[in-house]
Amino acid sequence: MKSKVTIAIPVYNRAAIVGRTLESVAAQTARPLEVILVDNNSTDGTLEELQAWAARHNAPDFCVKVVVEPIPGAAAARNKALALTTTPWLMYFDSDDLMAPDHVARAMARAYDDDLDIVGWDVEERRGTAVRTLPFHADTDMWSSLFGGSYSTLRYMARTDLFRRVGGWDAEVRLWDDIELASRMLALRPATAKVVGKPTVTVLPLPDSISVNRGGDYLDRMEAPLTKIAATLPPDKRIWVDCFATVHIGNTRREAAGNSALAARCDALVADIAARQKTPGQRSLIRLLYRFRRAGLRGHAHLLKPIIR
Repeated sequence: MKSKVTIAIPVYNRAAIVGRTLESVAAQTARPLEVILVDNNSTDGTLEELQAWAARHNAPDFCVKVVVEPIPGAAAARNKALALTTTPWLMYFDSDDLMAPDHVARAMARAYDDDLDIVGWDVEERRGTAVRTLPFHADTDMWSSLFGGSYSTLRYMARTDLFRRVGGWDAEVRLWDDIELASRMLALRPATAKVVGKPTVTVLPLPDSISVNRGGDYLDRMEAPLTKIAATLPPDKRIWVDCFATVHIGNTRREAAGNSALAARCDALVADIAARQKTPGQRSLIRLLYRFRRAGLRGHAHLLKPIIR
């Protein structure tokens, strides 16, 4: 029997920890299963670790492919896996997170319950002793993707054909590439549903994640995804992108203590965002949101939702 789903994992310099992720994949109860591991120019022995694991686990009902993508960046590695996928469904995963043994089985059971294009699920995030659930909302209007991360890489799988129809991952996007990809997919109004029940994915954020290292480079990376995401939205919804940008600039401004140049740049960027709004109310909203996030206050999505959604 041919597998119906592929798990694709890009890997860069994770020799010390990728094994725990791979073992969680090997423990999946769903069979047959295809796994594509893409080494992206690792220099720490990761490739050899992947090859050794594949040699130990390859089986007729558990096909493991290890390939190398010389073009740097997660987008290139994920697109390499997309090009090699032969199954109708594709699930991307990260090299430092974990899946419960029934994760794939539950996702596939939901996929064939209806004629769906995307199946999502809640995930559990662990930061030290702190644990929280990050929910998936099966919305197709981009709100939950922007303000809830519903379509972050680990929270869904999609039909391989859908990834290909939208052109795969954009290598020009170096921040929020998952949100940018989702904006193109959701513009097609795919049939989307959620796996209910306890989370079967555990996210383990690492210190080198760009999402927690903000500075001038972080601000530089914002422009490309924001421009591309806005282009997929109707004009009356593009304020969503401006609010999303303001939130993250506010976060950066809050962390810019002692860096007057970075603080001034954040202030100037938000002033520009406010100035291009069409109404005084929208301009005030941007300024208020900026102050809200600078102060470290939470709950902005709930406050914004009745105003601009």
